[in-house]
Amino acid sequence: ANPEKYQAGELERVQNEYQNQLQVFQKGGEKCNRCSMPIIKIKVAGRSTHLCPNCQPL
Repeated sequence: ANPEKYQAGELERVQNEYQNQLQVFQKGGEKCNRCSMPIIKIKVAGRSTHLCPNCQPL
């Protein structure tokens, strides 16, 4: 988001809206919103990531 395009307070609101789009981030063990399979946590290149093994096959 370009901060110059937003009035005071609006930039933070817009940035926080992206959090609502995260479907699996830090939700290991919870059910996938799409298929209800448990979300798993794996390591990729030394970093943790979360995914649904059904909706996001490796």
